[in-house]
Amino acid sequence: MPERSPGPRRPLPSLLTPAQRRMLFAALVGAGFMVANTLYLVGVRVTGAARPPADEAPFALPALLQWMILSHTGMGLLVALGMIGFLVWHLPGVWVRRHRASIVSGVAFTVAGAVLVVTGLFILTDAASRANRWAWWAHVAAAALLPAGYVAHRVVSYTRPPRRRFTAFAGAALAGVLMLGALHGLTAGDPPLREGARAALAAGGSASPGGPERDVAASHGGPWVPPGWVPPASPFFPSPATTRSGGTVPSTVITGGAAATVGDPAAEAERDGFAAAVRVGAEACVRCHRDITEQWAASAHRFSSFNNPFYEATVRTLREARGTPNPWVRQHALAMGLEPEAAGRIKSQWCAGCHDPALLFSGRMAGDVDRSSLEAQAGLTCQACHQIDGIHDRTGNGNYDLDDATVDPYLFGSAGPGSALAFLHDATVRARPEAHRRQFLKPFFRTAEFCATCHKVSLSPPLNEYRWLRGQDEYDNWHDSGISRNASRTFYLPEQARVCQDCHMPPEPAPLGDLAADGGRVRSHRFLAVNTALPWLRGDTASLRRIEAFLRNRRLRVEIFAARVGRGRVDALMDLAGRDTLRLPPGQPLTLDVVVRNQGVGHTFPGGTNDSNEGWIEFTLEDESGAVLARSGAIGPDGFVDPDAHVYRAVILDADGRPIHDRDATRLRVTAMANVIGPGTADVAHYELTIPPALAGRRLVARARLLWRKFDRAYTGFAH
Repeated sequence: MPERSPGPRRPLPSLLTPAQRRMLFAALVGAGFMVANTLYLVGVRVTGAARPPADEAPFALPALLQWMILSHTGMGLLVALGMIGFLVWHLPGVWVRRHRASIVSGVAFTVAGAVLVVTGLFILTDAASRANRWAWWAHVAAAALLPAGYVAHRVVSYTRPPRRRFTAFAGAALAGVLMLGALHGLTAGDPPLREGARAALAAGGSASPGGPERDVAASHGGPWVPPGWVPPASPFFPSPATTRSGGTVPSTVITGGAAATVGDPAAEAERDGFAAAVRVGAEACVRCHRDITEQWAASAHRFSSFNNPFYEATVRTLREARGTPNPWVRQHALAMGLEPEAAGRIKSQWCAGCHDPALLFSGRMAGDVDRSSLEAQAGLTCQACHQIDGIHDRTGNGNYDLDDATVDPYLFGSAGPGSALAFLHDATVRARPEAHRRQFLKPFFRTAEFCATCHKVSLSPPLNEYRWLRGQDEYDNWHDSGISRNASRTFYLPEQARVCQDCHMPPEPAPLGDLAADGGRVRSHRFLAVNTALPWLRGDTASLRRIEAFLRNRRLRVEIFAARVGRGRVDALMDLAGRDTLRLPPGQPLTLDVVVRNQGVGHTFPGGTNDSNEGWIEFTLEDESGAVLARSGAIGPDGFVDPDAHVYRAVILDADGRPIHDRDATRLRVTAMANVIGPGTADVAHYELTIPPALAGRRLVARARLLWRKFDRAYTGFAH
């Protein structure tokens, strides 16, 4: 009798209880969503669907994509908790069977799941930075291995599910991906716009006198339009700054709104004279950029407005000036409905483009200003610089365009600090930072031209009612120097061309865990330069020490270079290089040459507002006991420097030939004196003295120091 062939294998009974099967089914439904969600997110990243061309919608971030990012985290945690619960419930019943393949595959699946959960939670924290990108890749690898691990575990298990279940799961996941892809296409579009800006742009605001596309030539009316000309009908005249919408904007565009400020700047300003503890506009940024915010909080940029007592004194003097307005000021006053006689307030808008953006762009600068208001105490906030989306030209004076139209494209952007919605907002930014980076870190931010918008100044007839005059100009001084590698006449050259940011924004350690850190360092937002007055006023000794170290870091070199006995004899010149002592005859005129070399400053020394800056050489001759026998450059009891000192500064005169000590640039008519040291060049000071015969044979010590203070005594006397 022939042997019967065995029939198909009968399915073995499941080892799971009905309750366990229901729990597993729920977990698998969640896992199916996670597979579809993950494939959608990967597809968006791979195809670049979330990164449209820069000229179309660079800041757009579809709401569906953001919800999928958040649901990826939320559902992922739920599925993980469900799987952990199932594992704890399931393991005791199957471990006793000692089924090797099931144990090995189950352990591998559990390890992959643990890596997935741990790296996912790690990414949610402050560890989501460039330095920890390995965590993201580990998360991706675990996510790819986990489904394969589950399939392998079920295939080799004691009870194997029918193939149709795998097919159904894959089909459901694929359908989910296709549905999400279709919805993505329907929801993708332009970034959200501020409601007022939307209407202004629709009405052609960008081409209005205050917009970036304005017709400057038509507003001038003459055959030749001066560079940097500002239409008097611009709401920001005489500042050349513009807004994308072409008009004034809510001050929250600069200050960031209620979510970006914690505390009462008005109370602090009333108590201390300026708000230092309340960081206007920065509280939304500090959640991810702790180091950068701390650096900015101590910078001169932050204290640029009415929170700077020196600037406040100068701008108040300008604003209080009244009189017959010039034709351009009158035209602006009529266009804006202002009082023409308040010409000083209108002219102060020229300062505000770089000092008071919150006041200027909100339309407050031409009216009464409450010095203790949030806008007056804001200074240059994070948004004031990072929302600039274009530079009109290289004429300076604040000639930039502010993007007042585009709002935060991420969900819950207005959520208050510390709230659950703020956490969800930040989690989305960390997961997809590209739109945030494109909105707030434009490529031209790394150029010297970006700095030139405010560090290059000129005065025009609408402002000074005279003629065009050059003000401070660090940009051209840098551009025409060896530092930029555009000139060969300088002695000291860097190994490669350097821009402003290389010196004033060098990489700095980020110990607080700033998410922008690369290799543990961020670009410093202290903007260190030579302003020692502001940190001294605040009692900020740490910033003072940093500025002193910055100035002493091989930027300038001072030495007594040569000596000459007698007058007019070149052959009597004695080189002092490498010599500590020199025997000199008493009773004869002696000239000592002190050389100051600009070895590392990328522009002139000093730079900036040299009508109030004060650098000078202090030269002394001492005997062996240290007693001073002769001195040049001493500070007198009244705080003024010796009038015969060799100084580095400028003296500017008004129309009556009187020196200007209040920094009111609108009264400038001529520069009477300007002694500066160009980049890579040197200056020589000559000190003539006669050693008395009574000192013959005694050891004398000559010393020379280069001293500096941000404001001279005349200006501090005016400001206080």
